[in-house]
Amino acid sequence: MQFNDYTEIADLEEITGDFPWKVEHIKKFANLSQKTTSDPKELKGHNIYVAEAKEVIVGYMFVQLYADHYRIIKMVAHPKFGNESWAFMLQKLKGKLMPTRKRSIVICVPEHNTAYQMFLKEQKFKATEIVKNKFVRLGSTLPRDGYLFEFSPFGSKPEKDENE
Repeated sequence: MQFNDYTEIADLEEITGDFPWKVEHIKKFANLSQKTTSDPKELKGHNIYVAEAKEVIVGYMFVQLYADHYRIIKMVAHPKFGNESWAFMLQKLKGKLMPTRKRSIVICVPEHNTAYQMFLKEQKFKATEIVKNKFVRLGSTLPRDGYLFEFSPFGSKPEKDENE
C-alpha cells in the first residue's frame, strides 16, 4: 500500500463518521509485524482489504488474522458505494474460508448502527453476543455496547478474544 493510499483511507474515515482513525493509526495497523504461533487464540497478523472504483478507494476493511478465524476490526465504505463495496470485500474474505483452517469471520458492530447490522444479517452473519462498553463515539465519553456477529459456514465458533 502506498502512502497516498493511507491518506485516501483517512479521508474516507472522516467522511464516514463515527469512530475515525487518523493516518498514524492506519499506518500503525498496516505495519504491525506478523507472528508465528500455533495457538489459535493468538494474533497471527493484519491485512487491509480495499474496494476501488476507477482507481479510487471507496471502501476498506482492517482484518486481524488468527489461526482459525478472521476478525474484522474496521469496515468502512463511501456512502455512495455502501453495501456494494462492503459486499465485495466480504465476498473476498469469505472466499478464503476453509473447513481445515480459517473457519469463520467475526466483527463487532456498534448497537446504534442498525443498517450495518441488517446488512450483515443479509450476508448470513449471526449476532452471537452483546459486547459491553466496546465503542466510544467521537466527542463523547460514554461507552456504547456492540454486537458480535459471526459468519461460520463450517459450524465453528472461534474462542472469545479477550479484546472483545
